Parts: sequence; structure tokens; C-alpha cells
Amino acid sequence: MRQMIFAAAAAVAFAGSSALAADFPVKAPYYKAPHGAYGWTGCYVGVQGGFGSLRSNNSFSSSGNPPYTLEENTNGDGGLFGGHLGCNYQYNQWVLGLEGDGEWAGIKGDDGGARGDINELSARWLASVRGRLGVTIGSSLLYATGGVAFMGARSSVLDPGEQESIRRTLTGWTIGGGWEYAFAHNLSARVEYRFTDFGTEGFVFPVNGYTERHNDLHVHAVRVGLTYRFGGARYWW
Repeated sequence: MRQMIFAAAAAVAFAGSSALAADFPVKAPYYKAPHGAYGWTGCYVGVQGGFGSLRSNNSFSSSGNPPYTLEENTNGDGGLFGGHLGCNYQYNQWVLGLEGDGEWAGIKGDDGGARGDINELSARWLASVRGRLGVTIGSSLLYATGGVAFMGARSSVLDPGEQESIRRTLTGWTIGGGWEYAFAHNLSARVEYRFTDFGTEGFVFPVNGYTERHNDLHVHAVRVGLTYRFGGARYWW
């Protein structure tokens, strides 16, 4: 009889504990992002600096019309410093973005005066509006970029007694790629190379009465940058 009472009590206790357990909600499994995963969705602002080289094939015309007489090439180098801003959207490992940048440029070169005239060409500032497409690898983003570019150019004649300068804003295209690394929450560093082409541009010198034409005008530049990302950035250590 005693064994039957103990068995009944155990059955009642088991049924009660099961009923109480059913009253509590089941906790969903906890998901933790992979170690080192970084979310690139969001907007950002940053600073950048680097080094650029300018190249063009020169020719001139006394009348401003063909034929043009070939001169020596213009080669120049100099530093760059400025800033960038943009926004990204990430889908799985792919990152699509839009970015703009502007910077002071100290790129300046001349043709050496080998044909009698010293012709100088300077890039005073550079700017661009570009798209970016990248793929994430851990905390890194490898990306390609391209879009429209602008340059504040100055073409000068530096001969004694005939010094004259013309400033123009040039429009061209730019393409390149880079590597960006998220090293802390909301902070990333980058290194980027871009090729920028401005085609053929003519500068008319009214005082000297001729036109200087810069053919195949392009800029090669390497930049490094530091970027701060606003609230959309996420980093899991």
C-alpha cells in the first residue's frame, strides 16, 4: 500500500512540473556574429592624403587652329590632401556605395623648355563623385571605384617677358580600386589607387596670342585615408 502511495505522489509531482514548464516561454537560440565580422551599411566621413603624378603631351598653335606643333611632354608630381564622404549598403558580402571627395593638390610640372618656351601645367585641386562596389573578407573590404572627376588646372608660359597663366576647371573620368580595413568600432583605414583621365584640353593665352593644348592629360594617384562611420557601423570582437 505504501509503495502505491509513493508512486501516485511521484506521478502527481511529475505532472505538476510539466505543467509549470509549459507556462514559461521557450527562449530563442542566441545568435552571435562571426568573430571579426563588420557591417559596412551606413554613412561616413574621413580624411585622406597621398601622392599624384600628372602627364600630358603638349602642342601649340599660334592661330588657335590646326595645325598644332608638337612640344615636349609635361611631367609633374606632388602631394594631395583632403577629405571624403559617402554612404554604403551591404547585402551579404557585397557592398554598394556612393562617395565624393575633394582635395588640395600640389602637382606641378613643365616641359623643360626644350623647344624654346617653358610651359607649365599645375593641378591645384582635385575632386570626384564615384560609385563603389566591394566584397568583404572578415574586417576587410576590397573594392573597385569609378565616376566623374574634376580638376582645377593652371597652364602657364614662363618665358622672360612673356609670363601668363590661364586657369580652368576640367572634367574627366576616374577609375581605380582599394583596400579598406575596419580596425576599431566605427573606424577604418584605407589605401587606394586611381587613374584619372581628362582627355585633350586647350588653354588660350590672349596676351601671347596662341593656344597651348595638353593632349592625353591624366593623373595617377595613390591615397591613404582614415574614415569615421556613423551609427550604422557594427563591429563584433
